[in-house]
Amino acid sequence: MMNDKKIAFIYCVNNRDLYEESVRYVKSLHVPDGYEIEFIAIEGAQSITSGYNQAMKQTDAKYKVYLHQDVFIVNKSFIYDILSLFERYPKLGLLGVAGSKYIPSSGVWWETDLKYGKVYDSISNILKLNQFNEVREDYESVEAVDGLIIITQYDLPWRDDLFKGWHFYDVSQCREFINAGYEVGIPKQELPWCVHDCGICDVGPSFQEARWQFLSEYFPKFNGFKNTIEFNRSRFDVFYQAFKNTKVDDISSINRKIIQAKMAATIAWYAHPGFYVSPELENGLLEIAKKTVDLKPKEKIELPMGNKGYKKILHVMTAAYRTGGHTRAVERWILNRLDKNEHHSVIILEQDAPDIPNMLYEVSETSGGKCIVLNDNLSYLEKVLMLRDISLSWADLVVLHTHPDDPIPSIAYGINYGPPIVLYNHADHAFWLGANISDLVIDGRGIGFQISKERRLARGSHLIPLPLVASRQFENKNEIRRKFNIPDEMVILLTIADSYKFTPYTGLNYFETLSKILKKSRNVLLIIIGMDEKHPLAQKAKSLMNHNICFLGTFSNIEDFYKLADIYIESFPIGSPTAALDAAMRGIPVVHSLNNSSPLFTVEIFGETDKGFANENEYINYVVELINSKDERCLLGEIQRKAVLKKHIGEMWNKRVDSLFSVVPNRHSVKLLNTTKNINQIESHDVVWSRVQFLSNYSEVLNIKLNSLQRKMLSY
Repeated sequence: MMNDKKIAFIYCVNNRDLYEESVRYVKSLHVPDGYEIEFIAIEGAQSITSGYNQAMKQTDAKYKVYLHQDVFIVNKSFIYDILSLFERYPKLGLLGVAGSKYIPSSGVWWETDLKYGKVYDSISNILKLNQFNEVREDYESVEAVDGLIIITQYDLPWRDDLFKGWHFYDVSQCREFINAGYEVGIPKQELPWCVHDCGICDVGPSFQEARWQFLSEYFPKFNGFKNTIEFNRSRFDVFYQAFKNTKVDDISSINRKIIQAKMAATIAWYAHPGFYVSPELENGLLEIAKKTVDLKPKEKIELPMGNKGYKKILHVMTAAYRTGGHTRAVERWILNRLDKNEHHSVIILEQDAPDIPNMLYEVSETSGGKCIVLNDNLSYLEKVLMLRDISLSWADLVVLHTHPDDPIPSIAYGINYGPPIVLYNHADHAFWLGANISDLVIDGRGIGFQISKERRLARGSHLIPLPLVASRQFENKNEIRRKFNIPDEMVILLTIADSYKFTPYTGLNYFETLSKILKKSRNVLLIIIGMDEKHPLAQKAKSLMNHNICFLGTFSNIEDFYKLADIYIESFPIGSPTAALDAAMRGIPVVHSLNNSSPLFTVEIFGETDKGFANENEYINYVVELINSKDERCLLGEIQRKAVLKKHIGEMWNKRVDSLFSVVPNRHSVKLLNTTKNINQIESHDVVWSRVQFLSNYSEVLNIKLNSLQRKMLSY
């Protein structure tokens, strides 16, 4: 039985003088009445993990302090402080004085901006204060602490089967505690608790060997598909706990809590955790909303009131971009409704691109509305209040086109009054915020509708296909071909997609498959828009296909390339539905993705003549047949064009929007999400999406976003 009145101080020792000095500091600490301390020194240990395991088994102390022999505890109230934290927070299993919010993909905890804690150390060979981000609450929940001192209230074995030296035992133990359901934390320190007189750190071969051992064991890139999701869930939990533990007692703390919610949601968006909604996080945002009900914005924005009897529809965006399908969907929605008795305004909450497409201004003003961009210098809370005020004073209906990680609408509309809120599901394959404040979800396809109902806890879903704007077919391609110096007999294959959508995955390799097609064909050129020629995948593809492939990077005016194209090849393993639909609308035959693992990753089938593929050979033969037969291309292109025009443009599409007004409630309300319903079952598309994210540059983008949010949080 463990003795809960005992604290053991445990060392691995190879220098008695340093050890005895450290012990003198410990003996000077204040010890609460009824408690005792003991010292365990392991000499001659083969590794720090084996030494710590040996000491752990020798003592019955519940509380253990594992520290280096060159660490000197200078906080006289150290024992009181750790006991207070452990008693108040039973899930807090392990403490350190310095560490990082998450473990970057390198495995090296200090290679991130999201570091917390403080310590006097001599890592630069000069003893000085090493101070990271300030801990504002009792402790900051993190993924990693430095092993200079590790304090525990529970026993878990140190991984001496993996780490047989003196590195990465600390982050390993943190992972073990997190995997066991405990939290790892950095306490709030008014002054540093410790001095670490360590000298310059050795990062030689033994360090690198341990690093790869750590990555192989704990990072999913090296260790199986299911672990990707488990790893992502644990990362989300760290950020959610930080959000949950933050107290709201003033305006600054509200802003910090909003940012912490955004950080948790950003993790879930960029590192898919196998679920599509977090009831706990969303319900927590409603609690923030309650504290803002009586607050008013510092400035008001007036929108044109327009014609009497016209419906006023407010489209809410996080940001707008010149490329991609997200912004085009908003523009096209408004364009397709210009002959209706409606005014459309757009409000952009956090514009992070250099400029906003002129089309957004033009279509909103043509409809009798306005496009507004909130000043980026405004606080998150001020944006919440301004969005709420504009919606209450102007809108008959609010349509959310926000990013999956945007918490502003969840707080602005976390009230039981105002115009109805519908969320346009632009990311039906990903986690997003907004389920509990959406009176209705608009899904663009059947698979999105299914996930909204079964795994997002949506109150209702309404199917409205992705809006398009009619473009004429190109009868004669010769003129545009002469502009680009392309022979008339050359068959042009076109693909438009972000770089990550080409990431090879379990036998699905777009460029290797297309290289096989080009080897079987003559006079064929493959044009890729969305990937730069310097990308590693592009470099490898050029070595496979020589002069038969062209990478054009990202740009907004791509009409000429649709005019050039004879066949549109959808990217895989992840497709780009908007680009494929735009091609089909122009009469360009579309070849669907080779990835048949889920309809989430490909454009919906246009009609009975569309083809799925049992294997790569079948796919290759089909594309080669299209290349060799202009008549087949024209026939398929016309069938697909008619199917797309019927569903995505004109009367049929407008009828679906008209029906929206009959199914959406007259008055907005919020709903607490059920935290007991099982929505976390892992399906095949969850595994695919989490792996593709991990294997692409998503982790790099995620780190940039988290670091940016951390800097914002420190400003409050």
